[in-house]
Amino acid sequence: MTIGLHRSHFLDRALLFVLLLTISLLMAWPVASAIRVGCLIVALLAGWLAYLQLSPRLAAIRLERDGRIRIAVSGQDEFRNVRALPGATVHPWLTVLRLQEEQGERHSLLVSGDMMEPGDFRRLRVFLRWRAKFNPVQGSDV
Repeated sequence: MTIGLHRSHFLDRALLFVLLLTISLLMAWPVASAIRVGCLIVALLAGWLAYLQLSPRLAAIRLERDGRIRIAVSGQDEFRNVRALPGATVHPWLTVLRLQEEQGERHSLLVSGDMMEPGDFRRLRVFLRWRAKFNPVQGSDV
């Protein structure tokens, strides 16, 4: 199954909300105007960099029947084999996945529900939960 990825409007709105909240708090901060302006510039630059980082670097993810995951980087047509690294978060409205290519390059994949069709998002979550390997807790008899 191949799933195309696009920019998340939910994450864009969340970033805008955080940036506006930061700006309003900075405007209410009782310090010298030069410090306030400097902090505003830093906040705006950080917001712009975060906005640029929210563009998906991966164009598509392919989930194979045998459990393999393949990715297509934006601007390229070929799919590359990757393996999921430990520490994935699978939640009904947000999934965070760290992937590593065979050559060692790593990708962080932040997927919200509006980045793909709802059925594809559900299938991705089920696929990741199905593939998850849980280690038993040390010292338990389970």
